[in-house]
Amino acid sequence: MTTKPVTYYKIGFVTIFVIFFGIYGFFRSLNFLQGPSVRIMEPADGASFSNSFIKVRGGARNIAVLYLNGRQIFTNEKGDFEEKILLGPGQTTIEVEARDKFNRKVKVWREVVLQ
Repeated sequence: MTTKPVTYYKIGFVTIFVIFFGIYGFFRSLNFLQGPSVRIMEPADGASFSNSFIKVRGGARNIAVLYLNGRQIFTNEKGDFEEKILLGPGQTTIEVEARDKFNRKVKVWREVVLQ
């Protein structure tokens, strides 16, 4: 029994279709597999300030909620955040915590000093 060339084209087309959508699905789910990520761009770790009112800037990706020192904050559509906080005298720890919808979390700390 001979197979027609059309059958080979159908099998080839289905194979390419499955491979293409498999690769597409992998790259679309990569962010979910990696979990949440947070970066603090400002202030630098160990920075010293003379003013007690400072700005904390950074970005977060793949998150559901974001906290700054235990208080929920929000990001813009690009995932960036900017909040102002009040420092106490001496050394202060700034903690940014992010959680995704699977309750995986990541924390980032910065130690700053108010002189």
